[in-house]
Amino acid sequence: MKISDPLKRYKYNGFNTFLVYYLSKYPGDVTSSLSITKELAEKIFPLQNTENWRIQADDCIVFQAGMLTRAFFLDKKLIFYRIHENNGYYGKKLSSDYVYDLLIKRNALKKLALGKMEISDAFFNNTYNLIAEFKTHKQVDTNLFKLYMHVLWIEMNTGLLNKLKTSYKVYKLFQKRRAR
Repeated sequence: MKISDPLKRYKYNGFNTFLVYYLSKYPGDVTSSLSITKELAEKIFPLQNTENWRIQADDCIVFQAGMLTRAFFLDKKLIFYRIHENNGYYGKKLSSDYVYDLLIKRNALKKLALGKMEISDAFFNNTYNLIAEFKTHKQVDTNLFKLYMHVLWIEMNTGLLNKLKTSYKVYKLFQKRRAR
């Protein structure tokens, strides 16, 4: 019997702050496969508002870690994730109210991480910062390029000329890194 791997891995090494902030995509896999340094753990813990996180408490770790540090993804299966009918979240059909409440809680986590980073929301409307983050990825693929283009064109609040110039710069970086 073949067991499928339904988990979507986000394999990009480098800083992913823009992708976490705008798209709620965090690098890595399930939290049980996450390793963090003591210094990062001291920034994340103790968790705040724990009463809000009976289900998906790992979001408190992965969203903050995804914003606070550079990611390294080791593409090897070293753990088993047990899926069963009593999982609190995995495989459940979620009500629209639940999803909306989850989005509010995740955005609160992002705001908390911003406070720990001592940067403002304005950081995320500066296309120079987006380019600098893209440069931290040593290996890029079309999917990563598309994610950054989505952030730039759909999510960021910046002018058309700025979007065009930034697109060109990121595209050139993409071509150069992909050629390696």
